[in-house]
Amino acid sequence: MNKQTDNPEAQTALAEAWHQDSAYASLERWLELVQHEHWSESVATLQDIVRVFGASWSFTRYLFYRGPAALPLFAATMPADFDRAAIRTRLQQPADADVEAALDALRIEKNGIMLQLLLADLRGQFDQETIEQFLTTLAEETLSVALKIYSDYMQIDMAHALSVLGMGRMAGNEMNFGSDLDLIFLYARDADDNNSDEHNEELTQAMRLVRMLLRGIAMTSPAGSLYEVDMRLRPHGKAGALVSSRESFVDYHAVERDIWERQMMTRCRPVVDPNNTAASVLEKVNASIYTQYDHDFLRTEIRQMRARVEHELGSPAGYHDIKRGKGGVMDIDFISHYLQLAHGYKEQSLQTGSTRQALRAATQLGYLSETHCQTLLQAYDFLKTIESRMRVFDMKPVSRISREADACTTLARSMHITAADDAAAGAELLERYRAVSAEVRGIFDSVLAV
Repeated sequence: MNKQTDNPEAQTALAEAWHQDSAYASLERWLELVQHEHWSESVATLQDIVRVFGASWSFTRYLFYRGPAALPLFAATMPADFDRAAIRTRLQQPADADVEAALDALRIEKNGIMLQLLLADLRGQFDQETIEQFLTTLAEETLSVALKIYSDYMQIDMAHALSVLGMGRMAGNEMNFGSDLDLIFLYARDADDNNSDEHNEELTQAMRLVRMLLRGIAMTSPAGSLYEVDMRLRPHGKAGALVSSRESFVDYHAVERDIWERQMMTRCRPVVDPNNTAASVLEKVNASIYTQYDHDFLRTEIRQMRARVEHELGSPAGYHDIKRGKGGVMDIDFISHYLQLAHGYKEQSLQTGSTRQALRAATQLGYLSETHCQTLLQAYDFLKTIESRMRVFDMKPVSRISREADACTTLARSMHITAADDAAAGAELLERYRAVSAEVRGIFDSVLAV
């Protein structure tokens, strides 16, 4: 072993590393490069580097790619307010830059900021809710800059003709490490019978821009990738147009839709909206989403959809699914969906894309008990933290944990669970998970009793 790992700080960091074998191997290689390339770093930086090596193979690759250029990120403390304007400035690319060079520079900056968020998480600087808000802000600004890069490349002012709705976790400011972007693109300009050819040409250009954007932001490079994008929530799903007109989007949601589609639309928010097109469209659509429902019918429909998801996706052999499984994240989401759809037509505060905010609003309005609210919020943070710890390793949207204690030791370390040995720590994690999921399912059955 390189003698630099003999110091107590490095030994402590290795002992606390989540993926210890990965941390050890990466540290050995890193120190060889430090010595060969004559890099310099402080002991404190080395400790944090080891923590990153143990937490994320994705960001380990980023560090080796960037080398000493990444070291200033370890010295800078992420500000508590995560200033949006400052992030936008860091991400912004010159208008005359080559598109590929601009995208690669954007990947470097975006992943550098995300590395700082991981460091803040590893240092315990922020709680889970704050980390999710920061990750969502970063995603919004990255998307906006990427859209501008392609608009400049195509030499059109299409960025002002397009608006983007964020769905799911993005809508609720609840994105996690490894979250994808659920997006709907809206064409901002109305059709004009006197200029139909011009309108059709612009719409064709908008679709071309979106195709290029989707390919570009999903593309990987040595600097990493930006995001995976999911477009399945657009009208008519995979069969629908990549870009929806304002009229068609409003018309689609104005007619009677299945309750699961109404649930989906409670998680919808403008994220790129230079002309306020998305905001005005969503205001019209919300009149159809937040309407009066028969509560018995609503509960029955939501329970049936929840049971279907759990049966088809939430019970994998040998695993617990913390998202779709019994008492998982989706139980909490569906509780909030019910409360929003049942009462949102008369309570504006329930018309939010955030599960946490919906639960808080429902409690303030008397639709959910304070005890149930606090239990659900704590469970949500617990489950989303587990999700974060699993996903950050390779930035993939995984949600399953083994039912075997021996296979949960790494996850238990990441959750700061200490016990007599690794197997005991894994067993304690599983015990906590089962207790939390049982509480969540009990509240779900209580709120959505039929």
